[in-house]
Amino acid sequence: MIRCGVWGRRTLKIDPNELTRHLAELFVICKTSTEFCQNIVQSPVIGHATLGAQLVTVGQDGIIRALPGFGVPCLPAREATGTDLSLWDDHPVSIALRQNRELKAKVINPKTGRPAWLFVYPYARPSHAVGAAITLKDKDYSIQLNPSIQQTLSLMGALWLEVIGENQPDLLTPPPTFTEDITPRQAQVLALIAQGKTNQEIAEGLFLSESTIKQETVKIFRTLGVATRDAAANKGINLGLIAKSSNLRHPDVPFKRFDPSSLASDTRAP
Repeated sequence: MIRCGVWGRRTLKIDPNELTRHLAELFVICKTSTEFCQNIVQSPVIGHATLGAQLVTVGQDGIIRALPGFGVPCLPAREATGTDLSLWDDHPVSIALRQNRELKAKVINPKTGRPAWLFVYPYARPSHAVGAAITLKDKDYSIQLNPSIQQTLSLMGALWLEVIGENQPDLLTPPPTFTEDITPRQAQVLALIAQGKTNQEIAEGLFLSESTIKQETVKIFRTLGVATRDAAANKGINLGLIAKSSNLRHPDVPFKRFDPSSLASDTRAP
């Protein structure tokens, strides 16, 4: 037995082999996200101080989709926020998936309004994260495992999501129509993405908020059916979408701010 974490002033001792075996069993016996999350919350091995558990997946459009969980919700409902969580947001789940690393953040328990801790465990293939398990705890308690064990469990989780078919929401989405769905503003943003500009730099250059640029980026990714900025740039070039931008320049030329009046003819909502 080794010390894997602390819970308040108590020291919890968990056998890492038992923990690994327990999680592996859940990947075998659980057929739905709700069943998996219920087992996590009620587990005598890993459920200490756990208020709720939830799974999320990442679509090819970069949108993070919450699956049915168990216990106290770990993420706010889309109906409450009016928007989807994406890979480019500053939310702890977005950061953990984007960087493909475990992450802990202090949050507010939506049921009691008291402090709680959100733990995000990405489920990833060698190249990218495809989803994550999220737990909400009322104690600052974390489980520490050997990095090699973490990687193994992360891959098992990714494969499990594929087996139960809950990391493929894009199968229900109609094929994108590309050019018909790309607005002039989005073509401008896409061109600047291809030049390696960050969202903040694009926002400053177009006299828009960084939040607006993030939303436009999500729409571009969804339309093109890609999950990374490089992939969006490559597909934009292949489809001839970059040529729509009036501000295309050589990357070595200093960035010139775009005149927003040139977008006045675009009547479609961003």
